[in-house]
Order: sequence, then structure tokens, then C-alpha cells
Amino acid sequence: MAQIPKKIQKFLEELARDNIVPMAKWPEEKQKAYEEKLTRDEEPLVKALEKVGVSVSSVWDLVNTSVPYPAALPVLIEHLSGNYHPKTLAGIARALAVRDPFAIEHAWPVALDLFLRTKADELVQEPEMRGFKEGLAVALSALCTEERLPQVFDLIRDPRHGGGRAPLIHGLRRFRKNEEAKKFLEILSNDPYWGDLARKILKGRR
Repeated sequence: MAQIPKKIQKFLEELARDNIVPMAKWPEEKQKAYEEKLTRDEEPLVKALEKVGVSVSSVWDLVNTSVPYPAALPVLIEHLSGNYHPKTLAGIARALAVRDPFAIEHAWPVALDLFLRTKADELVQEPEMRGFKEGLAVALSALCTEERLPQVFDLIRDPRHGGGRAPLIHGLRRFRKNEEAKKFLEILSNDPYWGDLARKILKGRR
């Protein structure tokens, strides 16, 4: 039997020590109650999308579709700062990870502000409350332009953002031919934690 990687084993030991049960091991009743809670939480967003002609049962329907949804973008941007559960907010953020001119212009400043103010997932004790920071990073990586690269470099350099920086680094794959991005990745390739990822991106690997 394959051994559990040391990093994962350490993480599981920390969860056990803090009496935190991973979501995948929740009892079925608790899982169902959590899913129903998220469905209720999304209702205002789903109704707002319906008003602009976008019919979905969940914002995650947009995340998982390849069909463009320009009419939904202003609604998603407005609701990104709403009083929703972090998982709902993560879905909104990921739904804004599109190379649409409207989103690139209008979603970027909102997502950037929220990313700066959102606690790193590693610092959030409850597993079900994690994911928003990473979702914002996914959005920012898609909304980034060459002019915005210095801002992304600063976010990646800042350890306060924790593992949520990974999507930002992945997003630099689009800019491998940009000299500043290339230099940044070359420097990052010497980082003990992010170095392997940076080297893969420099080589064009996923």
C-alpha cells in the first residue's frame, strides 16, 4: 500500500489534534444538512441571476460550464461582496475567472480588494469555511493583464496569503513570454516551497 505523503500525514495529525473532522469524513446526515444550508444561502444570488435571464440552480453551474454568460457578470461582481457563506463566495469568485472584457475591467478591483482582506485558508479552523481566498486567486489569475503583473508579483511574494497564492502562480503560465514574468518565475524557482511549481510553469508543464 502506498504511503501517505509526509505533508498530508502531518496535516491530518494536526486536524486530529485539534479535533477537526475533514468534510469527506462527515456523517451522511451532516453532509446533507450542510448542502441544504448552502442551497438556501445561494437563493438571493440565484434569483438575481434569474432576473437577468441566467437560469441556474447554483453558481457552481456557471463555474462548470463552457458557455459564456456575459449577462451574469455584473450580478456576480455585485454579489461577490455579499453576505454569503465562504463556499458560495468561492463559487462566485471562480465564476468570475473569465477572460471577458467587462470582467477584466470591473471584477479585478473588487476581487483584489477582497483577496487582500480575506484570511488565508490555512488560518481558518473550520474546513467548511475555507475556499474563498483560493477562489479569489483563481479569479485574479484569469483577470490579470500584463499591466497588472507587478501587483500579482507582490501578492505572490507576500507570505500572509498562504497557499492561496498557488492559482496566481499557475496563472503566470499565460505570460511565460513576458520578460518580467519570466524573470519572476526564474527567481521563484529557487524558492524552497514554490520552486517546483515555478520550474514546471517555465517549462510549460501543467
